[in-house]
Amino acid sequence: MQYIINVGKKLKTIRHEKDLTLRELSQQSNVSHTQISEIERGLTSPTIKTLLKLMSALQQDVSFFFVDKKSRWVFTPSGLKQFTIALKRVVENIQA
Repeated sequence: MQYIINVGKKLKTIRHEKDLTLRELSQQSNVSHTQISEIERGLTSPTIKTLLKLMSALQQDVSFFFVDKKSRWVFTPSGLKQFTIALKRVVENIQA
């Protein structure tokens, strides 16, 4: 079974929980407020690099997007493996 993750809705939720405006999150994450707004409204999908910047600014683990309220992963096992491999590559490229 495949799942669609509403990244924008989750991003907006955590931003509101942290009591941050779009501009404040933009300044802290180095992601434009326009792009954050578009992500929150579902008009665009963020890259993994952008997600990492946002989660770092929000002091939140990126897994926040991939776990439902009952702490169950919303990936199939093979999808999670593929995501983990891709995420490791992105982190390695950022650190290089």
